[in-house]
This record gives sequence, structure tokens and C-alpha cells, in this order.
Amino acid sequence: MRTIFVSDAHIKFNENQEDIQRRKRFLDFLHSLKGNTELLVLNGDIFDLWLAWKHVIIKEYFSLLSAISELSQNGTRIILTPGNHDFWYSGFLKNQLNIEVCKNSFIESIEGKKFFVDHGDRYTKNDFRYHLFRSVIRNKLVQKIFSLLHPDFALDIGIKLSRSSRSRRIPRHKREIMVNSLQQAAQKLLKSHDYDFVIFSHSHVPVIFSAEHGIYANTGDWVTHTSYLEFNKGILTLKEYK
Repeated sequence: MRTIFVSDAHIKFNENQEDIQRRKRFLDFLHSLKGNTELLVLNGDIFDLWLAWKHVIIKEYFSLLSAISELSQNGTRIILTPGNHDFWYSGFLKNQLNIEVCKNSFIESIEGKKFFVDHGDRYTKNDFRYHLFRSVIRNKLVQKIFSLLHPDFALDIGIKLSRSSRSRRIPRHKREIMVNSLQQAAQKLLKSHDYDFVIFSHSHVPVIFSAEHGIYANTGDWVTHTSYLEFNKGILTLKEYK
């Protein structure tokens, strides 16, 4: 059974040339999985921004949604965990594309090994401003207000929020704190819950780390890398799509 974990493609609907090239690479990657991947786990921030309405979707995501739908129709089971850019999911992905959308984490045994998969943003330390923002933006009332806005207006607000997040330069020492805090959280989960593998994303730093009680891995990203994780025949491998 071949399982793929990937995250942080940050596909936008208001693209520049670099964004277009990244989307094309990611679509090529998804097409390459057709017919040879039983399980695909999309571990957050696949979309740089996702807002959900009752009868409206963002048309610029059509090619990405089509590629995901094609995989699903060809027998690939698809799991989606929320990221810090794409978490306001309604029933569209589940009902129309047959994607299993997790509330937070994906926990399951694969080939007899127990996996804990989470985007990881809720496990970072020393980032009070982000965690406060996270608690507000995920509030049900806030989401309800956004859903009542005209899509064009709501997306304009969303673009500003997303752009502000991307433009915030993380100092090197804070980046190291993020990477280390995710590793420490993974080690605690491995020890306390008997997981064999803990997989995070969010840091954009791809890594596999053998801990005392199991293996921690980070999927990396598609902004500065084209990284993903493959689990096959009991072995987890960090790979780069060429």
C-alpha cells in the first residue's frame, strides 16, 4: 500500500507568475499519483486561502479540485487535514469530491503502524500573536459572518489576511523555535500515545527524525521545496518531486 503525505502547496487564486509555475508543478505531481497511490493525505495549506459558502466555490481552484477529484474517482482515498490558511471547509469537498475532511488530526493504522498526522500549527511555541489570531479566526461566529458577506468582498479581506501572514518575516531564531517545538511535541506524542509515526507540516522544513519511541517527519512545502513523504512496505521516505 503506497501512502503519500504532502502539504503547504499554498495554491492561490490571485496568482503571479511564480504562483502559476508552482500550481503547474503541483498538478503534475498529483497526476503522477494516478493509479499507483492508495492513500493521499493532504496535510493542510494546500490552498493558500479557502472560504466556504453554501452554493459558491472559488473558480480559480477548478484545476486543482479537478485533479483531486480525478484521483478520488480512480480509487485513491483522500484525507484532508486543516492548515492555518485553509480550514473553513463546508460539505463541498466531502459531498462532491469524496474527500475525508478531518476536524484537526488524522489518526489511523497503516500497514500495521499507527500514524498521527496534523498540520502542526497548534503545537508551535513562542508565537502568542498567531495563537490568538488562530482562536479568533476559527471562531464559529467569525466564520458565520464571513459566510454572509458577498464572495468578492470576503475574498478581498481574505487576501489581505493571507498576504499579511506571508509577508511577516520570521527571524531565524524564531524559525528554529518553531522547528524545535514541533519536534518536541512529536516526541511527546510518540511517547504518550504509542504512535509509530508523527507527521507535522507548517514549518516548511522537510525532515525525518528518529526519536526514542518512534519516527517524526515533516512534509516540508512547495514554496521553497517540492517535498513530500511516501510510506510503502513499512518504510517512510522523504522525497523531492522533480
